[in-house]
Amino acid sequence: MKKISSFQKIKLAAKKHTTRKSWMENSNASYAAARRRNLLQNQVITGHFTKPVHTSKWTLKKIIADAKKHKTRKTWFETPKSSYDPARSRGLLKNKDVIGHFAKTVWTSKWTFKKIIAATKKFKTKKEWAEAEKNKVCFSYRAAKERKLLFNKKVIGHFKPTDPAIKWTYSKIIETTKNIKFFKEWVDKFPMAYQRAHRTNVLEKVTAHMERVGHKYKRCIYSIEVKNKNMIYIGLTFNFKQRIEQHLDSKRFVGIKKKYGKKSLIIKQITKYMPVEEAGKRENILITKCNKKGYQVLNKKKGGDLGSIASKWTKEKVIESAKKFKTQKKWRAKAPVAYSTAKQKGYLKEAQQFLYVQREKIRY
Repeated sequence: MKKISSFQKIKLAAKKHTTRKSWMENSNASYAAARRRNLLQNQVITGHFTKPVHTSKWTLKKIIADAKKHKTRKTWFETPKSSYDPARSRGLLKNKDVIGHFAKTVWTSKWTFKKIIAATKKFKTKKEWAEAEKNKVCFSYRAAKERKLLFNKKVIGHFKPTDPAIKWTYSKIIETTKNIKFFKEWVDKFPMAYQRAHRTNVLEKVTAHMERVGHKYKRCIYSIEVKNKNMIYIGLTFNFKQRIEQHLDSKRFVGIKKKYGKKSLIIKQITKYMPVEEAGKRENILITKCNKKGYQVLNKKKGGDLGSIASKWTKEKVIESAKKFKTQKKWRAKAPVAYSTAKQKGYLKEAQQFLYVQREKIRY
């Protein structure tokens, strides 16, 4: 028998209740597990719950009238039996008709704006400042966060940038590109320069002279035509220049050059580098068109042949691999090639249907 997954256990526990409140009060363990896994808004689990009907005395007009009795949000919240809780349950805490009259909060904390600035001067980076809060050394970070000052230039303007690519000025980036022919070679040698060029929108400008090459997941279509002889070869490659050199040294094209002359070959790169599956389909279409036009197609193999490396992980094999795991994290760790293939070829979302995908934590 198949083991019931934790997702299914949560779903079964939730199905025993008709409301979210009943689930929370009577099945606290499954509710807590759902909250940890960010599943409280998942329609598969909570879609059957009946929506709460607001039958209390607190209509919108009464909430507005009650809220206007208070000068600040704080006194409204602290007053027993006020309309604050009904307003919160009905999502009215940001409604201007309800809270528009409140006076702005006056910060009575010891962490005034000037004190926060003074405290941040003790740290070199924002990371150090945040860590001081965690280590209970300085609590100015929390005060700045509450007052929405974490991105205020007067507060954080003196911090050293933590981005390692910031040192790459435009002139330094240009220097790295001078003696490099291929884009991939440049990215491999100078990854930080590439990141900086991309972020500052100068990538196309600084790499205009470079040749783009593909990889095992991207190919371009090319043709070698024999002038005035209705003979053509159509192929796929991840490195156009290298592949053409190989063709010209092969027995077949050496023979063609001897028979019809060195200038008889018309060599073209027909497409840009594209996903292998799309490239294979387009190659087949071109071969069919050439056959219809009466060309003698010189290909020995059928169109769309991608080689053993690219064709090993088909869509079916990738999805079969994903089904063996419960979470994307484990799948990625145990079958990295299957994961990267799905990502490159554009069917990662289909594979994720069989996996629990953990959300990344937000880092400040």
